[in-house]
Amino acid sequence: MLSTAEKTGEIDFKTIAEELSNSSTLNSVDMRAVLYGLQNMLIKYLKNGYTVKFGDLGNFRPSLGGSGEDTPELLTANHVSKVKIIFSPSPNLKEVMKTVTLKKVNK
Repeated sequence: MLSTAEKTGEIDFKTIAEELSNSSTLNSVDMRAVLYGLQNMLIKYLKNGYTVKFGDLGNFRPSLGGSGEDTPELLTANHVSKVKIIFSPSPNLKEVMKTVTLKKVNK
């Protein structure tokens, strides 16, 4: 038997914006605009090859997967089979996750 993470549920973008607006001077519509802007900046910089540092959340960076060649001159875009985003949690987020309460779930 293996230990696995039991998913509690999902929180959508609108709910996060509403909760954030409750602890700020922005209303939920303005907060969504800010979050959409943040989302667009993340996409913009990842597409341009940047690592995006999100403070105590962690870093997002673009990555490629595919086949190689013996010399760089032989490499082309056709050698790339996968474009992905790698998230690396910050040391602070890793510490926070160590404090998660665990419980047994019977299925």
